[in-house]
Amino acid sequence: MEKLPGKLIAFEGPPGSGKTTQAEMLKHHLHEAVIKVDVDTEPTECSVFGNIARAILSGDRGETDLAIRMFLGSSFLLGLKDGLEPVQLDYFKIFEKFANELLRGNNDNLAMLLQYCLIFDHLFHLDSIAQRRQSGTVVICDQFVFHILALGAASGSLRWRDLWKIQKEIIGDKLIFPDLMFVSIMEPEVCLARAALKLTGRQKLSERFNFVKKICGAYEEIIDSLYLGSFEPFRVVIIRPLLLSPQSVWNDVHGHVKKILDSACCP
Repeated sequence: MEKLPGKLIAFEGPPGSGKTTQAEMLKHHLHEAVIKVDVDTEPTECSVFGNIARAILSGDRGETDLAIRMFLGSSFLLGLKDGLEPVQLDYFKIFEKFANELLRGNNDNLAMLLQYCLIFDHLFHLDSIAQRRQSGTVVICDQFVFHILALGAASGSLRWRDLWKIQKEIIGDKLIFPDLMFVSIMEPEVCLARAALKLTGRQKLSERFNFVKKICGAYEEIIDSLYLGSFEPFRVVIIRPLLLSPQSVWNDVHGHVKKILDSACCP
């Protein structure tokens, strides 16, 4: 057979819905099949935007301020601006404005600041994914596009449809559609328990639950929109883990992945 071309397989869903477990199981399976594979997570750990996003999500204001100050005061900032397209630069200036407002103690635009961090982190992550796909790597992504929209909708009075429009404007022609996307849906009570309360660790239990509940609600809305063609040409498989045993979930994932990998091979 010829060399297997690279693929992008994404796992989406609320925290605690099992996506990370399935992503790791798939990675192990592909390793055993001697297929080159990477597992990435968003927000990424190799991007300043990802660092700020994770700090905001942790609820640690000191860590957030430090991450922002280090970024805004770095020499890296000038080169980054030079590499942006005009539309991207316009949005980046808004990001800078909101970041400086936060440093001055104004939290009014914190939710939108998080959204810009997630989108720009995703933008630069796409470059890395594209390069590895070209080299024949199967890239498995734990959280990809929908989590940005869901977090945005859960973090404030933001509409995920408006956020999707902004995301497409910033990413532009770098937008990558996964070859296959799995979306896990689960009740917020179960998600919160399985996530071990890690997502927003400094909040009260009731605040954590409400946040996860909003994320789950946003995912349900996004799934409903799939049937209306809002995310064409995404190839999406919906998984509801509570209705299936872990082995049944894996069998479903494996079956769908096998089809796209088999179709990419030439006898």
